[in-house]
Amino acid sequence: MPELPEVGILKEELRREVVGRRVEVVGVFVKKEGEFPVAQLREAVEGRAIVEVRRRGKMHVLHFEGGHSLVIHLMMVGQLLLSPPFTGEPHDICLRLKFADGARLTLGQVGLKYVHLLSTAEVDNWPPVVKLTADPLDDSKGEPCFVCATPIERVEVGGRGTYFCPRCQVSYQSSSSSDSSQSPSS
Repeated sequence: MPELPEVGILKEELRREVVGRRVEVVGVFVKKEGEFPVAQLREAVEGRAIVEVRRRGKMHVLHFEGGHSLVIHLMMVGQLLLSPPFTGEPHDICLRLKFADGARLTLGQVGLKYVHLLSTAEVDNWPPVVKLTADPLDDSKGEPCFVCATPIERVEVGGRGTYFCPRCQVSYQSSSSSDSSQSPSS
């Protein structure tokens, strides 16, 4: 299963690459009729642009104009590929969004049971999202800390963006320097 850093990186890449793109055609590849609300999905997203990409736990949420969202969990090996730049296709394609500019976002190697169409207003109250523990620092630079209300800051650590509360989360350096002044007990 992808770890949170990888899920966060994919979210940022999706945000950079697909926000503002308008879906022209939705392709859904199902083995049985009635397995997925194809007509509702097409009605909800065809002709509409993606306005925001978010993450809830290890799920990616694509918000569309008109008030609908797609919630996608990639499970162990799922892939979301944008072409271009990718020229290949994932195995076992289940969903493809073809954009008006000709680019395609293709979901493969995961079943449609892990793709959910919701109204944007209900995403945060959807039971699989509600049961997640809080993700208080994701995408929250400048937002108040949920503990002390100090604005959240963002720094690069090892090439990755990290969000933290400068008041509640003491840095390793400052905590270790205060510990080093204490002598070990005998």
